[in-house]
Amino acid sequence: MAYIPTHLHYSSGRGRLCGEAMISWPDKYMTDEFARTLPVCPKCIEIANENGTHQKTRQTIYTAPKSIPEPVAPKPFITLSHYLV
Repeated sequence: MAYIPTHLHYSSGRGRLCGEAMISWPDKYMTDEFARTLPVCPKCIEIANENGTHQKTRQTIYTAPKSIPEPVAPKPFITLSHYLV
């Protein structure tokens, strides 16, 4: 069974601040969009508050909405019968 991440951790440089074992995430969970939906580990928050380490704020990147092209009107289909009179 593949590991499904449930929360993010603070790092102590070599490992997680709470001491939980390092587990690599499957590729489908490696996107920034998915990671931003996860809460931070409560143990890491508690240890960071006790140590006086300030919680890092998540960086938000603004991406301008992409413009949607106007729909293309279909061109009339002209057949040879249009020219025969």
